Order: sequence, then structure tokens, then C-alpha cells
Amino acid sequence: MDIIVTTPKDRMAEAAREAEEIIEAGGGWYYRDYRTPRIPRVDIGDRVYYVEDGYIRGFAVVAGVERVRDHDTGKVLAVRIMMDAKSWTWIEPIPWKAPRSFQYVLSVPRWHYIKIVGGWLDPKPAAPLEK
Repeated sequence: MDIIVTTPKDRMAEAAREAEEIIEAGGGWYYRDYRTPRIPRVDIGDRVYYVEDGYIRGFAVVAGVERVRDHDTGKVLAVRIMMDAKSWTWIEPIPWKAPRSFQYVLSVPRWHYIKIVGGWLDPKPAAPLEK
């Protein structure tokens, strides 16, 4: 199931550096880790949309999911979501009040208005107020 996640303000510079390093290397991986009590239900092929500075900026496609389970009960305790950086897709920025952890896309009204504007090697598009 597609989700929307947030890059915290205090980690945006770090995320930008990581993205630049991946581009310079010709590819790489993005990861997102979650632990109980709130673990998203995602599978290979789902999209992870990113909110930055109050806008949904783009998405990456889930290429792998590692689940850590309790040995006795089988309950999922943690999840690592893996996304190939080459799957990154810029969208026309959408104003968004960021969720605390994640939000399922199905709960988002007007979702069919997404406009793709670039791929992983393209520059980040400016939001309407940033132009």
C-alpha cells in the first residue's frame, strides 16, 4: 500500500547530501525503518511519497521489505523498506501538512491530480511559493 512519509527538517541537509552521493555513484538505495507500535503495510512495487518543507515532492518505488519478527509469536517488530534510487520520480509539488510517521495514500482526497515532472537525475522542482 502506498504511503506518505516526512523528511524531518533537521535531516533535510543530510538527505540532500545522500541523494547527491547516490547520483555521483550512479545509483544506490534509499531506506526507511519503522518499529512497533506503528509499522506500515507496504510491499514490493508500492510507492513511498516524501514530504519536505510542507510539500509532497516525489516518490520512490519499494524494491524490498525486510520484516523482523518476534521469535515466539511471529509478530512483526520492525520493517526496513528499501527503494532503488533510480526509481525516484519528482512530482509537481503538492502542499501537504506532514504526518508524524506515515500516512496511507488511500486516505488522501484528490490523489488523482499527481503530475510527474522528472526522474532521479533531474533537479528538484520548485514549489509554487519558491519560484
